[in-house]
Order: sequence, then C-alpha cells, then structure tokens
Amino acid sequence: MAKNIPDEVIVAELLNSVSIRAAAKKLELQERTIYDRMKKPEFKKLYADARADVVSQATARLQNFANQAVSCLALVMSKQEYAPQVRINAADAILRYCLKFSEKADIADKLDQLEAALDPLSESLYETMKKRAAELESDPVQ
Repeated sequence: MAKNIPDEVIVAELLNSVSIRAAAKKLELQERTIYDRMKKPEFKKLYADARADVVSQATARLQNFANQAVSCLALVMSKQEYAPQVRINAADAILRYCLKFSEKADIADKLDQLEAALDPLSESLYETMKKRAAELESDPVQ
C-alpha cells in the first residue's frame, strides 16, 4: 500500500536531499511516486516556490557577508607584509567584482527603462486591437 505523504513533506525532503532517489529512500517511497507527484501542476508550483525561497534565503545570507569579504580583500591588498602577488590578487579580485556588479546594475537599470518604455506601447497596442475587434464585430464584412 502506498504511503500518503503530504506534498509539503516530499518537497522539504527533496530540498534536503542530493537526489530524488535519496529523498524517496528517506521517505520510504518509490522514486516513481515522487516523479508522478512532480507531474502535477500544484506540486510543481509548490516545489518551484520552495526552491526559489531557498535560493532567496541563500542570496540574502551571501549579501550579508559581501561587505566583510570586500573588507578582507582590502585588508590583504593594503598590508605591506603580504607578498606582492597576494596583494595584487586581492586588488584584482576587488576590481573584477566591482566591474561585474557595476555591469549587472547597469543592465538592470536599462531593463527597467525598457520595461517602462514598453508599458505605454503595449497598452496602446492593446487598446488598438480591442477597438479593431469591436469594429469587426459590428461589421464582420470588412
């Protein structure tokens, strides 16, 4: 007889296991049971939301350490007692990450600007199409 395990329990175990096989074994289920559940839209959504939440939490934790990491690199870079190559590597890392973050921020800003510019256009297009549909309904011979 198949065990009736709630979706939330399966999702939690999937997030804590290295594979579906491992999750199934821990839950004492057949792998097929989990694969069958994963075909259901409500399970897919629950799993996707849970995974997104885990990524969001991990990202927040990483961001909390970002200033500390930059401070560490800056300290290594500025200490004369460290080997020149170590100091150069720290400086290089700071510059590379600074450039990378700046580029991503610029892309995000441009994307926001494009979305803002497209909003009125898509609204105008929608209104035009709605008006044309109404015209066609009132005079289908056109």
